[in-house]
Amino acid sequence: MLLLTHEVGPDGVWGQYEYRMTWPYDWDFVLEATQSLLDSDMEQVQQLQVGVLGREEIDIVHELAPAGRRIHNTSAAKERGFLSISGISRAMGCPMKVVFVNQTAGLRVFAHLPSIPEEARSNPQVFTTYVSSLEIKTYMALARKEAQ
Repeated sequence: MLLLTHEVGPDGVWGQYEYRMTWPYDWDFVLEATQSLLDSDMEQVQQLQVGVLGREEIDIVHELAPAGRRIHNTSAAKERGFLSISGISRAMGCPMKVVFVNQTAGLRVFAHLPSIPEEARSNPQVFTTYVSSLEIKTYMALARKEAQ
């Protein structure tokens, strides 16, 4: 996994981190990574979008509660071009948005920087560690499913 770019908006409020994952991933990876975020990190999910980049964005956050916060029980189970999830990250202590682009190795993170400690705001390695951990957890979960 490699950090490609790190940008902070002119107002210093939002940081954008663009990564290339170790391998290109598929929709199973997207769903498993999203479930990992739902299970262990994302509180107060504010938005869950699926669709085709540049053409279609459908917010399905209203499906999460009736589905018991199980991503596979929502309409996201149908393969799409992208999935994004926004909410409060317990691990990072700030509002975040994670964007997965299907059939690529690309992943993008947006973070509300004033919510995190000053020393972490200017250190993109903090988010690199977060994304690396997510990637490892996801591949472990997929391997466990495959072994069953």
